Amino acid sequence: MPLHLVTRLLDWLREERFIDTVAGAHFPGHVMELATTSDPDRTLLKDSLARLRDELGAAVCISTYTDGEITEQECAFRDAAPPVVEVAPCSDTGHASANGKSLLAQLDFTSRMDYLTRYPFVPLTGRTITSKRRLIAELDDPGPHCAQFSDASEVLDDVLARALAGETGAVARRPGRAR
Repeated sequence: MPLHLVTRLLDWLREERFIDTVAGAHFPGHVMELATTSDPDRTLLKDSLARLRDELGAAVCISTYTDGEITEQECAFRDAAPPVVEVAPCSDTGHASANGKSLLAQLDFTSRMDYLTRYPFVPLTGRTITSKRRLIAELDDPGPHCAQFSDASEVLDDVLARALAGETGAVARRPGRAR
């Protein structure tokens, strides 16, 4: 390779943290170490989600839609950025949760209709969208890569309603499950 291309490549590898250069010697960088580690508690994905969590100050999760089901793959949270506790399975409440709406917004038409016909719209709160047409409009209006922020109103309505009714412990929640 010509020297100018090698120089550009080394600069790029350093910028992206694939390598570190110390006194002219090149060593695997942070990203390379994470990408090649066999430690399941320290991977590139977990590290990236943890950094994003710290930057946003909120829990960050990655989920997938496979064979008609919404599944959480990974979530980064901590005491200062706790996870959203799932009151009902995300697969059943995709129309109401931020996680579910984000995934539904990214699906092609056939996959989205498949999900929406599998699961009925459950009115979890007075703010839950129960119209297929209104949900699709809400999903498509900002675009498929826009963040969905509906969980706060859904969760707050639920928590407030239970608190006012004096039933703060009445709804069974599965600890450790986050959206």
